Amino acid sequence: MVQIRGGLVDGACVALSLAASLAVYWIAEGHIAGAASLSSFPLDDSWIHLHFARNLAEGAGFAYNPGVPVSGSTAPLWTLLLAGAFSLAGSAPAWAKALGITAALATALLTRRLVWMWTESRALALAGGVIAAVAGPLVWGALSGMEVSLAALLVTGAIVLHTAGRDAPTALLLGLAGLTRPESLLLVPLVWLGRPITPGRTAIFAGIVGALLSPWVAFNLATAGTPLPATASAKVEGGLIGVLSGSRDSLAALVQRPWQFEMEWIRWLFSVDVLLPVLLLPGLWGLWRMRGRAAGLPALVLVLHPVGMAQAPDRAQPPAHRVDPRAHPLERQGLPRREELDRVGPNELAQVGRKPFRLDPGRNGQHDGPASGAARERRREESARGLRNRDRPRAPGRRGGDDGVGPEQCCEPGEGGKISHR
Repeated sequence: MVQIRGGLVDGACVALSLAASLAVYWIAEGHIAGAASLSSFPLDDSWIHLHFARNLAEGAGFAYNPGVPVSGSTAPLWTLLLAGAFSLAGSAPAWAKALGITAALATALLTRRLVWMWTESRALALAGGVIAAVAGPLVWGALSGMEVSLAALLVTGAIVLHTAGRDAPTALLLGLAGLTRPESLLLVPLVWLGRPITPGRTAIFAGIVGALLSPWVAFNLATAGTPLPATASAKVEGGLIGVLSGSRDSLAALVQRPWQFEMEWIRWLFSVDVLLPVLLLPGLWGLWRMRGRAAGLPALVLVLHPVGMAQAPDRAQPPAHRVDPRAHPLERQGLPRREELDRVGPNELAQVGRKPFRLDPGRNGQHDGPASGAARERRREESARGLRNRDRPRAPGRRGGDDGVGPEQCCEPGEGGKISHR
């Protein structure tokens, strides 16, 4: 009973730590953006997820333009989760924040559990949970409308199950994590190698992870002609994935890029907490000494992550080596080009997130369930009209009229098939 009461108290401390961090970030968002609301997000990617999720909830398929399937997301599980929430409780941007905060809290609580399993120390476990709850990237991810906290939850849960020696559920969570953030798949071989390699364990990891990823790969092949999503394939600059995809890359670049990513990774860790890059290697050594390869090998992902990302699409590259995504023909898949989003003027950008996510303009932005057939047909016609008018000139920052972003077009397919922020 005392242990249960202590666990509840520690869990409450972790939850309060997260709540305090969220409050600080919420206030900071208001100061930076001029507004902070349940429908404000820092990236246009968040609105793309919401748009795909809305179409799914309305029965229009995994599509940006209704009825035109496209592999436009590298985080399909997050999009599907949002679509499920939209179907059950109505489409609203607030669900993205609610799911993100819930996943962040569960991640912090699981981190506390994992530290206890490694150390059997209540104090260290509480410290681990609180540190996770106040970690800047996790808190930002919870409020971003992106898949960050869901990926963190799945990865942390997988490590907890791996530590408990449960291979099948571990493989299940790692496969789901790969559908949330593709780089999570780096953990699969490390976790598999973390315990004795047997035909049974090999079949479990290959079978479960392969079964989860196969439908998504097949969908990508059918819609984009590549195993990668269209948005990723369009931005592959080099690295191993780039070479396998047909792009040219020199041997020197293949060797140098991982080192560049390692340096960028260290600088990022330093920006999060000055102690992280200092304690990283001693921490890995201590964990290996204390728990052996079962814990030490999966933890090596902290070092191998930038090496793996060096073989990934361009958007993960250090700024000095990043290719402007405006150069890539995303419009071939019916997705908005960055140049189209750039045409929104500073006054419009300042309004992002201040007004509701319009799902059915005929109902004053309110939406309690899937749209009617007439509403879906109207949106298909609007999308088709926008695609036909894609090349029409557009004055920067213009609002309203036939070729601008009107006040009634929040996250609706407008001219050029783009997402319109308000």
